[in-house]
This record gives sequence, C-alpha cells and structure tokens, in this order.
Amino acid sequence: MRLPVVTVSVIVTVYNTAPYLERCLDSLLAQSLEDLEIIVIDDASTDGSRDIAERYAEIDTRIHCIPLSENTPGGTGIPSNIGIRQARGRYVGFTDGDDWVEPELFETLYRAAEENEADFSLCDFYTAPEGCEPIAAYDRHHWSGLALSAPIDLDEESRRALLLLSPVPWRKLYRRNFLLSQQLFFPEGEFFFEDTPFHFFTVLAARRVILIDKPLYYHRLFRTGQSMEGGGTKFLAFIAHFGFMADFITSRGLWDQHGIDFIIMMLNNAYWVWDRLGRKERKAFFLDCNRLLHAHPSEKKRRKRFLRRDQRIAFYIVYKNMIKVFSIYITLRKKGVDVYKKIMG
Repeated sequence: MRLPVVTVSVIVTVYNTAPYLERCLDSLLAQSLEDLEIIVIDDASTDGSRDIAERYAEIDTRIHCIPLSENTPGGTGIPSNIGIRQARGRYVGFTDGDDWVEPELFETLYRAAEENEADFSLCDFYTAPEGCEPIAAYDRHHWSGLALSAPIDLDEESRRALLLLSPVPWRKLYRRNFLLSQQLFFPEGEFFFEDTPFHFFTVLAARRVILIDKPLYYHRLFRTGQSMEGGGTKFLAFIAHFGFMADFITSRGLWDQHGIDFIIMMLNNAYWVWDRLGRKERKAFFLDCNRLLHAHPSEKKRRKRFLRRDQRIAFYIVYKNMIKVFSIYITLRKKGVDVYKKIMG
C-alpha cells in the first residue's frame, strides 16, 4: 500500500561515508520543516554506512534506508533515480552522505518554490574542504544579473545564465511532478559527473525558478574516497554526457531553440576537462567533440549572436579538428590573454 504524501523527500546518496553520515542525518532530522521523509540509498558501502542509516531509521520513522546489494556503475546517478521513483514528497531534494545543512534549508526552499509556483528553487552554499573552515561557493560570481529571492520566468537569456551555475543538485529543491511529467532523470552508466546533464535537462525544461540568496548547504571537499577523486579516463565521461544533452534537445525538437545552449555548455566543460586529461585522452576527447559538432550542425548567425568572441574561436578550432591549435588556445586562455585580439592583431 502506498504511504501518504509528504511535503518534501530528501534523497541521501551514500557510499562509504560512515565518518560523516551521522552529522548529515542529524542535520536533516533537525530541519524546521518536519513533514519530510529522508530516503537513504546505500550504494553497497563497505565501511558500516548502512548500519548507521538503519540505526537512524529505527530511531525516527521519517528515515527509510534502501540498501543496494551491489555497488552501481558510475557515480550517484542510479541511486538518485531510485530515490526519485521511491519518493512520496511533492518536492524532492538531494544531499550527499558526507555533507550537512542548515536547519531552515528545506523549509526555505519549499516555501520559495510553493509560494511562487516554481519548478525548482535553489540556494547558495559553502564548500568545506577537509580540515578547513567553510568558504564561499565557487560559482557565486555567476549569480550577478539573476534576480534573487524573486521568481524568474525563464527566457533564453536567463536560461543561459542558469546553465553557468554549478550543476550540483544538492542545493536545489525540485517539484517532483515536474521531474516525472518531463521524464527528467540522471543518466545511468559507467561514468561520473551525472549532475551536468541533469542540470542541463532541468534548466531547459523548467518554466519558472527562484534563487535564494542564503548559503544553507555545506559541501565537503577532498575527503578520502570521494567520488570526485581521480582523473584521466573518468573525465572522458563528459563525451557521453555531451551526447545525452544533444540527444535531449534533438529528441524534443528543441535544437533550433537550444542548440546554441548545448554548444556553450560543451565548450565551457571542455576547457575544464582538458586540463584533467593526459595526452592520449585529450586526443580522444577532442575528436569526439569534433564529431558531435559535425553531427549536430548549428547556424552561423546564431553562433555569432550568442557566442562570445573567444567561444566562436574555440568552436571553429574544434570544428576544424585543429587539436594543436586548441592546446595553444587553452594555454593562452589560462594566462588571461585575449585570444581574439591576439589573432586579429
């Protein structure tokens, strides 16, 4: 029998976070919004995380532990999707099992979304490097130009600005019916960084959002065993994600409207990924980016209208398959050189 609906479902994805999980769950149980359920998806942890979650579930009936018998491929995509499908809440939020939150987080996000009929709400956050004091979010500079604490009816410009924000789902609260009606789920497979395409999907599908200018979430960084650790082939996951994003907008007949958003997202991520790849991996990554641009043609007039000058240069370099030139371009870009002025003299 289906249990009664609650206001908010919080999905906690857990894999070997035993040293931090109690703080995470304590902060969720201390929420000022009491009408919530906490769904802990334990991805076959080996460090006792499951035991902690089950012990908490015995103490408070709002906590439900779903232990998976085998560790799922990739990162948190599959556990997150299990949580979305199992959730009873009218709204769905996410928390990493090693993070913690302020007591008013979910009440603040819920009231903002509910009162403004937003598809999702989001707040500011702190990053908490292991052993250090929390520091301001790394995407704060992208908030400029976006309305704060007021609903945003999304248009091309505001969607593009939202896509520049960190793709993390854990400082957001989504209307569950919005996710289900639009069939918005995390991609599943042998890769990480699933939040990037999920962010892309939800921003393009949303009608209205609201940003709360308060840091209410603490995201732990650099702990041992964190899923962001590692490099090399792990970052080649972005090729699969670029494909998911391109397929999303083409399958929904949105390429003419949002193809340029895909190109911007692809280029912005390509800069970041490039520095984290070895020589052989860079070649494979670059060739796949080239193939994607040829497989999904874009109009020159829209590129000229919406891409910055440096982005138009990067697009041309990738499209023409000039990998050595791209390497030079990245080097100049990191040094703060205006590549367009340097080329044009």
